Amino acid sequence: MDREVCVGCRICVVACPYGSRFPNPITHTADKCDFCYHRITKGLQPACVDACTGRARIFGDLNDPESEIARYLEKHPTQRLRADLDTRPKVHYVHADESIMGPDYTRLMERRAS
Repeated sequence: MDREVCVGCRICVVACPYGSRFPNPITHTADKCDFCYHRITKGLQPACVDACTGRARIFGDLNDPESEIARYLEKHPTQRLRADLDTRPKVHYVHADESIMGPDYTRLMERRAS
């Protein structure tokens, strides 16, 4: 996101096929998760990975065959949101709820509203 260009109209928030953009309440521009770029550039894990006591999140380099995430993906089936759009999504889900995996995001948007 280029905060210098964004005018806060929220069109991209509505148009995002992944439902991952949101209006930042501080900058009033569109935003999305950047996997805590400020942390990963210092060799740390994203905050959500550190905070998850159940170790339900794995973060790492998909191009490194020795990384924890690459080894996990070799052994376990996963799903990716909107892979049908050929955007090569890099976030993988294990046992994802089928109601959010298909191109019909009506149920996902209903969940977000409640």
